[in-house]
Amino acid sequence: MKQLILLSLCCFYCTYLHAQTEKEFGRYRPEELFMKQFPDDTIAEAVILFDEGKANFVNTNESGFNIIYERTTRIKILSEAGLKWAEFEIPFYQNGNTFEIIYDVEGFTHNMTDNMYHKTPLNAEQKYEEQINPYWKLRKIVMPDVKAGSVIELRYKLSSPRLFNLRPWNFQSNIPTVCSQFELQMIPFYVYNYLLEGARKFDENKSFTSTGPEESFHGINFRRLVHQFKMTDLPAFRDESFITCPDDYIVKLNFQLAKVNYPDGRTKEFLSTWPVLIKEYLEDESAGKFIRKCEKSAKSLLGNSISQLTDEKEKFTGIISFIKNNFNYNNRRGIYASEDLKEFIRNKHGNSANINLLLIGLLRSAGLQADPILISTRDHGKVRAAYPYMHFFNNVIACVSINGKKRLADATDAYLADNLLPIACYNELGLVMKEGDVTWLNLQSSTPASQNIYLQTSLNDTSFLTAIRLQATGFFAASLRKHYGNDPEKIRNKLQEEGEPVADSLPQVINYFERNERYQLYYFQQSQPEIINGNIYFSPFLNFPISNNPLKQPTRQYPIDMVNTTVYQYASRIQIPENYRFKFLPENLNIDNDLFSINYTSTLEKNAVLINCSYKFKKIIYPATDYPKLQNFFNTIIKKANEKIVVTSTTE
Repeated sequence: MKQLILLSLCCFYCTYLHAQTEKEFGRYRPEELFMKQFPDDTIAEAVILFDEGKANFVNTNESGFNIIYERTTRIKILSEAGLKWAEFEIPFYQNGNTFEIIYDVEGFTHNMTDNMYHKTPLNAEQKYEEQINPYWKLRKIVMPDVKAGSVIELRYKLSSPRLFNLRPWNFQSNIPTVCSQFELQMIPFYVYNYLLEGARKFDENKSFTSTGPEESFHGINFRRLVHQFKMTDLPAFRDESFITCPDDYIVKLNFQLAKVNYPDGRTKEFLSTWPVLIKEYLEDESAGKFIRKCEKSAKSLLGNSISQLTDEKEKFTGIISFIKNNFNYNNRRGIYASEDLKEFIRNKHGNSANINLLLIGLLRSAGLQADPILISTRDHGKVRAAYPYMHFFNNVIACVSINGKKRLADATDAYLADNLLPIACYNELGLVMKEGDVTWLNLQSSTPASQNIYLQTSLNDTSFLTAIRLQATGFFAASLRKHYGNDPEKIRNKLQEEGEPVADSLPQVINYFERNERYQLYYFQQSQPEIINGNIYFSPFLNFPISNNPLKQPTRQYPIDMVNTTVYQYASRIQIPENYRFKFLPENLNIDNDLFSINYTSTLEKNAVLINCSYKFKKIIYPATDYPKLQNFFNTIIKKANEKIVVTSTTE
């Protein structure tokens, strides 16, 4: 279970750290270069030997203080697969007059070849930048002369004026970490709380008053309070399928500004409560007031098309369809509208808040009860309901009451059924932005997703011809609509690019635009038989079933999150000529329990066989204790659904 510790940095005093081994930058260490394998994790592709961060407040003599971050990291590359750890990405903020600067970048690659030591320094040509959105860039650094066996080290500084957003520190990574430590030198004008996640306590920590010279700012004399945190021997957090976000589980340190003490004696509190944050949100020009403006603009947008309806479900469907069909999502999430209403209506595109706050306003104008729900998407991490921090959230959706029942809604995805949210939105809890009692909603999906594939195959002397009918609902349907589109020629080309031997006729799509209906795709596939010793081998379900187990690690310490319950059904009828017979058919199989089910049957007819396979995951979230059972179940699916039949000629 994830562990959380919340403490204040203004009053945290602990025992002193043990004496630390000095890590001299650029130093040659034979024991690291000769290491062939990391003893604590023999499959590790690389290991972080040392990772140190420091944060220090520096008086700029212009606009107060900046934070100077320093980082020094040292990594051993153990195999070819670990070469990617020689590429670093450092995000930095750039927005008008508020910008961060990266400087004093140094690095070395250490190698031992034929017992000869060689050190290669980093040069300017191995550093470049990439814009990732209007506010953030990446400084990319590629270490030189890296190969299996290398030891690389990098250090840099980053100057930031963003005092309200102290950068987090990740102690754990996707590879083992021998030692990770972080030091924060505090000044009395800023008080932060910190949140330790993924561990019960630090391995070592201490807080003490700096022994350096006394400093002064606006007549206030002070000495810095230094906080040091250290973790050692951290295992690799290896990415695997069916998790929300690695940041939900790794050991890390987050910070939140709690208070500012001004030199003139004033103070400003930043540690708030949920009721206060809700009230502020509803009074914000880009949030609550934006909704009210949308409500007032409903008549000019919708005309009389909705006002004439009396059924609440029809009103909801009409309004969400209007938005999905007329406004485009710019792929930027937010809890505040990025464009003002006039500009948003004129340009017909905006961020998720623009679209979903408009949805709420129009629903209210039609007499429906609707409220914004603040959420954190799956890639952003889970919300900690015990800690009232707005930075936990990065998206907003709608909650609407239809005929007395609450429904969650999102209008950003035109391909998705109206009763579903985008997959990224299903992330445990959402906060109802409504004054009164603080209310949290469960964001789990209650609508199963299904994928049904029907195949009818006929064998002649030279090939198999298969008629394929693919049907899908829920997230599967939305994914297929996006992936294939509606142009038969383009669909055929895409299928062929994916290795499907599509026959000459064009595919046919049904319910492409009807997003609330079952998506259907029809096409023909022609394939050559696999012949071994005169026997014809054939996979009844072609290449549709899963072929690789997504659960690859031997053990798992965190839940398996399937997003929603899923059902897969395959039905295959295989017709053979009269001069052939079925030499081998797979055995029937039936497994049914509280976790999952699979049913496989084959029914022999005259010159034909009907084979059915269906399996279902019955839970949305499985505890880690179910991991071995799920891992074995995937293996069973892969083996059974891909099992081949054998056909042979009777004339030989």
